[in-house]
Amino acid sequence: MGRPPWTEEQREAARQRSEAKREVMAPHMPEGGELITYRPAEGGPAATTWRGIRFPANVPIPVTDKSMIDAARNNRYFQVGDAPPFRGPDLVFDNPAAYRTHVHNWLKDLRSCEDFVKHWADDGKLRGVCGVGEEDYRIMAPYLDAKLEYLAKYDGLDASGVSDLCMRYGVTELAWR
Repeated sequence: MGRPPWTEEQREAARQRSEAKREVMAPHMPEGGELITYRPAEGGPAATTWRGIRFPANVPIPVTDKSMIDAARNNRYFQVGDAPPFRGPDLVFDNPAAYRTHVHNWLKDLRSCEDFVKHWADDGKLRGVCGVGEEDYRIMAPYLDAKLEYLAKYDGLDASGVSDLCMRYGVTELAWR
């Protein structure tokens, strides 16, 4: 049985605790990051490792990976910042349509060509799990190309500069091209 919804007093207390934590951790928090806290179910493990990061129970950990932050927002076992933990079912990315939605969401928050390439590299395994194929790349191509072109121009990168970024992150091809 789940917890009842938070009262305004509980939300305010959580916000104040979160602000206090941020003040303590601010010098160590990379810009653009969020504090993610693992909240295990009753009787759950005292720690978990997710995407290579160890999360002890109830200890906020600074995270800068935007796709990880977004995934944590929709996972009932993680709390992002001072927001209450997600109470619905976990979002499952296990099919091409779900992956396309995921990409559409992370494209909105990108601020550099490097962010784009890093996200694309980080999502390689997820694309395999979701069964992303040629038809999906064809559907995503217009908005992937438009965003990459915009960010490259904004960052002052030509095709060679984008290629260098791809190589740095192990991206050997942009599958939709």
